[in-house]
Amino acid sequence: MVSSPPIPATSVSDAVAPLLAAPHGAVHSVFPRAVNLAVDGRLLTLADVRAGRLPNGVALEDPPDFRALGLRAGDRADLGPEEIRLPSVGLAIDLSRARRWDPKLAALGGRADPGRLRPFASLGVASGFGPRAEDRWRGWHAIDALHRALGAGDLAAMLGAAGALVGRGPGFTPSGDDLLVGFSAALTATGHPLARPFARGVAERARGATTDVAWAYLDHAARGEYAEHVGAVLRALLVGSDGDLAIAVGRALAWGATSGADALTGIAVAIGWVDGAMLEAAA
Repeated sequence: MVSSPPIPATSVSDAVAPLLAAPHGAVHSVFPRAVNLAVDGRLLTLADVRAGRLPNGVALEDPPDFRALGLRAGDRADLGPEEIRLPSVGLAIDLSRARRWDPKLAALGGRADPGRLRPFASLGVASGFGPRAEDRWRGWHAIDALHRALGAGDLAAMLGAAGALVGRGPGFTPSGDDLLVGFSAALTATGHPLARPFARGVAERARGATTDVAWAYLDHAARGEYAEHVGAVLRALLVGSDGDLAIAVGRALAWGATSGADALTGIAVAIGWVDGAMLEAAA
């Protein structure tokens, strides 16, 4: 097979850089501009940098359409610190100039002014669960329970509500899982004492109960690691300007079919959006 010119990688997440020491992996799933590789029981994602950096990701500069190339699940991947090769389609990823990126989200502290949550107002419609009155997944019922448990500081009840959201909803990463990632990210960014116990508990409950890709994001959340677009929203919400927030929310909404909206909904729930009136207005 004729090899294509190597695709330059712009960054590698610190969280998955050690996986490059494994000699081989296998293609797990293929999308037009992203590929998931299974390596030593974990997922490493090769994705277009324009989508934003991922906690388990290698960001690529202008990748091809991997599906159109004929890449398939089960194809071999050869790994190394300088290059990843996908021999079945004659493709190489050049890691030699890729920068390392730390996906850990710092605790910023503080609490957002509820008035700054206006960019979130349409999330009840944009979420994969849809408006409350049309929610065939019963996601909003579990969201209400999660919010009440957070207000009471009841970790067991929070995890019970989270368990009802794991694997629930549409999408390759179900809406409930995306929401839980956003929720735990907000707890982390605000320095909530239950942030890590909650995220670890959710990851334990989610193992084997949702898709591999969704579990990977929840597993990274348990380590305090989140996608760039999630962290950007929280930084803008807690310490940035209104303009920063509008841009960050817009970029997050562009992630996946509803994944960005679902993660934003989780952030809003944790910050205080689901406080009765705002929830009903959004739904």
